[in-house]
Amino acid sequence: MKNSIKSLKFIYSIGKYNPDNYDYSSIKISDDFYNGPNSQKIPLKILNRVGKKDSSTIILFPGASPDAEKHQGMLFLGSIMCSLGYRIIIPRINPLMELKINEDCFDWFACAYEQILDRKDVNQKNVAAMAMSFGGAVLLKASFDLRVSKNPPKSIMTFGTYSDIYSTLKFLCDGKIELGNDSYKIKPHSWGLTVLFHNFLDKFNFKEIENYKSEIQEIISHQIQDNHDDVEKLIRKLPQKSAQKFIKNILTCNIDDSIQKEILRVINEEKEFIKIMSPIYWDKTVEPKTFIMHGSNDSMVPFTESINLSKKIKGSSPFISYMYEHKEISTNKGWIFKFKEFYKMYNFFRKYLKYNDSI
Repeated sequence: MKNSIKSLKFIYSIGKYNPDNYDYSSIKISDDFYNGPNSQKIPLKILNRVGKKDSSTIILFPGASPDAEKHQGMLFLGSIMCSLGYRIIIPRINPLMELKINEDCFDWFACAYEQILDRKDVNQKNVAAMAMSFGGAVLLKASFDLRVSKNPPKSIMTFGTYSDIYSTLKFLCDGKIELGNDSYKIKPHSWGLTVLFHNFLDKFNFKEIENYKSEIQEIISHQIQDNHDDVEKLIRKLPQKSAQKFIKNILTCNIDDSIQKEILRVINEEKEFIKIMSPIYWDKTVEPKTFIMHGSNDSMVPFTESINLSKKIKGSSPFISYMYEHKEISTNKGWIFKFKEFYKMYNFFRKYLKYNDSI
């Protein structure tokens, strides 16, 4: 009964999705730090219920975002979970804050996990872990690291993560989703191409920008920080109209076949990177019980990635929501549809809460 009520409370809060106007008055959000891989002090956020001392902790890892532990969506989700009786700790992960998608992320996740478990206010036997988007796959691989596996989390939950980084990056080019014998297209989120160019710009051979790589990198850096006025000014400073048009198309995710072909050429050459970053190629088994959630309308990572991930991880519990998107709840659905979706979500989170309370 307790977990049923908690699940209903979670669904009710999610249904009112509005991180900017969420009532945080019952949640105390404090700042602290952990020692990063090079022993530097790295910020983290701690969420506690006001006047309560909860013994269960959830470590909530971010995805690729410059907002890191300050991301409104992270604080919103963290506050909801905190209200259910969990202490929430959100560590900053420097590579992901800088939008660097590479194997350094695994080390950072394992380091943060170990450091957090060493805290005096954390019961090592009562810890679960969650991760958003690209951070989900990173958390899964970090679970192989001794710093995590020696005191593994009760469970892992991923939100909108991938199983194959190649097919995910390909989706950012063509927007094609394949499910069984069916396929259809949606417009990919422009953030995905921004991250892709941020990581692989030096390896692309586009004539339009071959002489302006440093200028393009500066534009992308400002785009990442949402400095849109500066982005426009820097684009206008590019001496050739073709270069201006090119980067505008990239930032709005309007790409033609020639751009897609060059992007896929570079990705295809990154075979070792793909194997390292993609759960589908890992030999080791993810040991902690894994809950996998994804929205069918996710325009950053296609939901089929989570379907394939659930097949890879034995005993995992997947949930595909046909209402949930990458950053928000879709609002253009009827109430009967919403009720059915919320009921499925209710059952999923009830099982998640029950599992974590049972161990």
